[in-house]
Amino acid sequence: MLSPGGFPERRLYQVLSDPEVEAIYPYNIIYAKWRNPESGLKTDIALVGVQASKNPFLLPEVASRPDALANAENVLFDTGSTPDCGDIGRLFTREGKVETEINGQRIRVDGIFSMGQTLAAYGHAVVGMETYQRLTGLPSGTINLGLIRLARGANAEEAARRLQKVLPEDVEVLTRDELIRREQTYWQNNTPVGFIVMAGMILAN
Repeated sequence: MLSPGGFPERRLYQVLSDPEVEAIYPYNIIYAKWRNPESGLKTDIALVGVQASKNPFLLPEVASRPDALANAENVLFDTGSTPDCGDIGRLFTREGKVETEINGQRIRVDGIFSMGQTLAAYGHAVVGMETYQRLTGLPSGTINLGLIRLARGANAEEAARRLQKVLPEDVEVLTRDELIRREQTYWQNNTPVGFIVMAGMILAN
C-alpha cells in the first residue's frame, strides 16, 4: 500500500548518533497524475521525492543530476513508463525539454532515465523535495520513508533492533531483507494495487 502519510524527518536524523550509521536519505513516494503532453491524457505514476544533496539512486541518469533535482520546476522521467504517458524519450531527445503537468501543476522534464513498469506503477518520475512538496502539498519536514546506509561490516538486523529502541513508536525500522519479505507476502496475499511502502518506515541496510 502506498500511503500519503508520513513521519517527522527529524526522526531520520536521530539515527546519525549511532556509530554504525554512515548516511541517511529522506525519501517520499506517492501516486500522482501525469499529463501526457501530446494527448492530454492523465495517468497515475509513482512520484518520488529525494533531496538533491542526499540522493539514494544508483542510476547514473538520476545520481548525476543534483542540478535538476535542486530546481523546483524540474522532473526526471522514466522512459520505461507506459506509453499512455507519452513518448517522453523521443520528445526530450528532439527538443531538450518537455513541458507538462503533474497533479495539474506545470513541470518541466529536464532529464530521462530507464527503470520500467512494475505491478504497482506504470510510470515513475523523480523530483527534488521542494518540488515534491509543491506538487503534493506534503508539509515540509515530513517524509514517508527513510533510507539508512550502514558502515561496512555492520550487522543490519542488530542495527535495526538497536535503532528501533531509541526511536519513537511512530516509525518502524526494517532491514532491506525484511522489507523484501514483507513485500513478497503482500503480493502473495493481495491484488496488485500498490506498493508495500508504508508511512512511518525506516530502512536500514
